[in-house]
Amino acid sequence: MSERQTIESPTPDNLVALSSLETRRALSPSALRGFFDIAREWRLDDNQMRVLLGGIAPSTLHAWRRSPDTRVLSQDAITRISLLGGHGLAHLLRGSRRLLDNDPKR
Repeated sequence: MSERQTIESPTPDNLVALSSLETRRALSPSALRGFFDIAREWRLDDNQMRVLLGGIAPSTLHAWRRSPDTRVLSQDAITRISLLGGHGLAHLLRGSRRLLDNDPKR
């Protein structure tokens, strides 16, 4: 028999502190790789990606894409990415890959 896992409700004690530089340093590489995976699946162009990331400069997007492992995102950027990832994950958990498999602009 498999053990059932419970998911804790968010409390001030178990929330991730995105204001912490250490936390953002640890999460930024995977957040960027996930963002670029979602952007590729959604067929977003550079301008659309820049808007979703808060209106960043083209050179910033290029730098993030070129070397995600050395970047530390701002709290705003990592929050924006987490919202996109959460939106896609919610659809996957409901059994619908439509959001990730198709162009969301339709």
